[in-house]
Amino acid sequence: FFWAFRIIFVIALALAAAALLLRFQPRAERRDPPETDLLVTVMPVSPTRMEMSIEAFGSVKARETLRLVAEVAGPVVGRHPQFVGGGFIRQGETIVKIDPRRYRLQVDRQKALIRQIEAEIRQLDQQVENIGKSISIARADVDLARAEFDRMEELAEKRTVSRTKRDRTEQQYLRRIERLQQLENELALTGPMKEKLESQLDLAQVALKQALLDLEKTTVTAPFDGWVVEKLIETGQYLMPGETIGKIYRHGAMDVETKIPFSELRWLSDKNGGGVGCRAVVPDQTGGEKVEREARVVRIKARVDERTRMIPVVVEVIDAGGMGIGRLRPGSFVKVSIAGRVLDRVFALPRDLLQPGDIVYVVENNRLYKRPVTVVRRFRDTAYVTDGIAEGQQIVVSPVADPEDGMPVRVK
Repeated sequence: FFWAFRIIFVIALALAAAALLLRFQPRAERRDPPETDLLVTVMPVSPTRMEMSIEAFGSVKARETLRLVAEVAGPVVGRHPQFVGGGFIRQGETIVKIDPRRYRLQVDRQKALIRQIEAEIRQLDQQVENIGKSISIARADVDLARAEFDRMEELAEKRTVSRTKRDRTEQQYLRRIERLQQLENELALTGPMKEKLESQLDLAQVALKQALLDLEKTTVTAPFDGWVVEKLIETGQYLMPGETIGKIYRHGAMDVETKIPFSELRWLSDKNGGGVGCRAVVPDQTGGEKVEREARVVRIKARVDERTRMIPVVVEVIDAGGMGIGRLRPGSFVKVSIAGRVLDRVFALPRDLLQPGDIVYVVENNRLYKRPVTVVRRFRDTAYVTDGIAEGQQIVVSPVADPEDGMPVRVK
């Protein structure tokens, strides 16, 4: 009986607990189904005026590199203390001095020869003057002899003088004529003699100029402010004509030869080929703070690089960095930024927003649409668009899976 009572009590207690749970159980609340529209992130766009810069790489080259060559022979008797690799020499300063003594002697020899020829010309001029006076006297003698001969001829016809005396007078007359003819012949020969001496004088003066030029060439001077690339001679060394002394390049005159693809050529200004209306920025290469140097495009070469199929463009550096350690040096590899044409109305979009086929997703009235756009240029991570979207339009920047034209979206 006791066990039966316990069983009944436990069952009654369980039924009471069940009744209480049923009475106080929570009721289900009514809820709306969750929204299923796609959540997207957008960015508004607006057109801007933008310059289409062109980036290229190239090596710095000296615009003027001069190979110094000896033009005369002789031993080196002196050189500039800065005539070493990396040295700087001002314009007009003596780089190398060749022994000038033999060339000074040649100058003196030619000057003496000129004085000798000039003296001979003066002597000939005096001779011409003397012959002229002698001719005047000889003509007077001829006139007198003629008159005497005519008188003797008349007397001979009257038989007042002998025939012998008349013939003797005629012989004297003929001798006077012969003497006059000799003087006139001597005077005629002085013309060619003077021409010959004048030709010799001209040749001697030319030889003197050559000797002076050779003497001048014994001093090799710097034609411009320049940096020494290499030195190939030493003091005391004997040089031969045509032997290389060294190399220098003009200070501050630097060019960068870059190559750009054909697709980038259209962004160069029409005036770029003449070096007008264009600039290029050449950064400093010292490894510290980068300093941009102004430059300009001076020419586009006529021939395409056969290996790369790109167009060589020469950029002239306006400021090469002065005398400091950070100046540009030949052989440096630099990146050049060339300012090109300016587009007045262009949209700059991140390139990853473009879908295959140059399509972007836009949101209008909480619906997603596909819009084909006109991409005029892709540069770095940016795509430049001119048509297909409008100012203020919202472009989807978040990933969209399985997009459908006109599908509803929610904007974050």
